[in-house]
Amino acid sequence: MKYQLNITLTEEDYMAFNYFHAIESQQAQKTIKKSRGFFIAFMVALMAFMLFVVGWDSFTATYIILLGICTVVYSFFFKKLMRRNVKAQVQHLKKTGKLPFDLNSSFEFYEDKIVEITPAKRIEQSYDVLERVCLLPGRYIFLYNSSVGAYILPVCQVNAQTDRDAFWNFISEKCKTIEKY
Repeated sequence: MKYQLNITLTEEDYMAFNYFHAIESQQAQKTIKKSRGFFIAFMVALMAFMLFVVGWDSFTATYIILLGICTVVYSFFFKKLMRRNVKAQVQHLKKTGKLPFDLNSSFEFYEDKIVEITPAKRIEQSYDVLERVCLLPGRYIFLYNSSVGAYILPVCQVNAQTDRDAFWNFISEKCKTIEKY
């Protein structure tokens, strides 16, 4: 065994991962740009449709102005709306008792595999399953094992249990896609 980390996660850690995944990651940024563009194009098309079908009068002018204001407000507050949506989803999961993470887990890093040990399960995976590793300096290391799921490693807990630079070099060797934010 190369490294062993005992990780204690909180709801805030899980929300931080979801915020990152939905708003800050490279994939999320692409999705946000596309969504904003689609929404703006849809609203402009709706305004043009109103103008051509109804014609120019006070109702159409008022309607177009309101749609324009909605478009601008939505574009500027899109990330805040996403944050609110993520928070609401996590609160719903908490309320139903279905938070999809274990509070305490142990990770063992071998040369050829990662082993996650929780009170309920033991999962062994080779490093081939790591799609990407994301480092948020001073905050988190996310080891993505699927397009939407990751092992969450709070940096403060990693630093307390091992040499951060040596661990980061080890992980960097095991995964092809490394993203630093």
